[in-house]
Amino acid sequence: LCTREYFRLKQRNRESVMEKAVRPVQFVPETIRADILFHGMKKSRNHFAVVLDEYGGMSGIVTMNDLLEQLVGDLEDDETAPIEQPPIEVIGTATWRIQGSALLVDVEKATGRQLPADRYDTFSGLVFGLLGAIPKDGEIPIVEGYGLKIEVEEIQDHRLQKAIVTIIGERD
Repeated sequence: LCTREYFRLKQRNRESVMEKAVRPVQFVPETIRADILFHGMKKSRNHFAVVLDEYGGMSGIVTMNDLLEQLVGDLEDDETAPIEQPPIEVIGTATWRIQGSALLVDVEKATGRQLPADRYDTFSGLVFGLLGAIPKDGEIPIVEGYGLKIEVEEIQDHRLQKAIVTIIGERD
């Protein structure tokens, strides 16, 4: 159903809608190349297609947006997408909120502390190394090391999402 055509209709009875606003479905095999499908969709002005497996069963639906993202990368046009937080956020003069994925060399620069960047690539690696284990989801451990107090805020899917880091002995 082409919604633009549907809302332009003066009469919205079944016959009129079927004739003027409904377009035929485009079926494509799972094995079709993205560039070929893209050009076909562009030519037919059809913005989605039903993907069929080798047995003729429905495998899914592919949209023009899906194809564009495969060809050129993520478009991030969704208004509901969460705003990405910076890996290191300054909260006070000696306090930061740090994402687990933050590079340890960047954490070193932000905190001014010498950290074992030769042993760990990320802040998460450092925290798990100090804890000696990977906490369970929902746990909020606190650990100290390298002159830092690290209060884990969130563990999700066995990954450190974020933590509050404070230099020991300094206050904001």
